[in-house]
This record gives sequence, C-alpha cells and structure tokens, in this order.
Amino acid sequence: MQFQGREVAEVAWSLIGEHNVLNALAAIGAAANAGVSPQRAAQALNVFSGVKRRMEVRGVVDGVTVL
Repeated sequence: MQFQGREVAEVAWSLIGEHNVLNALAAIGAAANAGVSPQRAAQALNVFSGVKRRMEVRGVVDGVTVL
C-alpha cells in the first residue's frame, strides 16, 4: 500500500474482486480520517477473512443452491 507517494504497508488476503479492493481502500481512507495509521489499517485488513453471510449456503431447494 502506498501513502502520500511512498510504500508504507502490504495487504495480503484471499478476497477476490475489484469491489473488495475498493471497499478496502475506502476503509483505509476512513481509518486515516479517524487517525489510524496506514500500517495499522493494513494489519487489520491482513486478518480480515470476509463476511460470512455473503457466501453462506442457506440451503438447497430442488437442486438450486441458495446463498
């Protein structure tokens, strides 16, 4: 991750998709606005595994998997 033009931290996670990257950037920006350092924000993102409910299988009905 770069902050003010210099490398300050690295975020490594298993989440995929551009929307997750954009959400992470928004979270980092909000954290910075609240006084959280980019390094601390990256540490938090590195342990974030995602929201369970998004891809949680709720059941199967007539051969259709419901998430």
